[in-house]
Amino acid sequence: MKASNASHSRNTFGITDVTTAKAHVEIKHWRNFKNALGQLLFYHTADQKKNLFVCFFGNLPTEERRLEINNVFAKHDITLIFFAERDDVTLHMCNGITVSLTQFCNNNL
Repeated sequence: MKASNASHSRNTFGITDVTTAKAHVEIKHWRNFKNALGQLLFYHTADQKKNLFVCFFGNLPTEERRLEINNVFAKHDITLIFFAERDDVTLHMCNGITVSLTQFCNNNL
């Protein structure tokens, strides 16, 4: 699945994982959640977008830990999405909503 007009974008703070006209998406393993927050905040400072997302992969932290992480990101209007193990077509959000990868890309990117 390729989002329309999605690519890396270079700015004064580095190179984004995915950028479109409407969004920055940082892709990280769960254990690197702090890096994702910092990178997105700096990329957004250099090139403001309507939507900011972090797409996590890897072993899921406990639900309690996911909610703690989500609360910090939500303070900065960053939406967390993640893939469950062995499922690369369904995105999960910390609020319990699941969407297909295609639907997410069509609606947000």
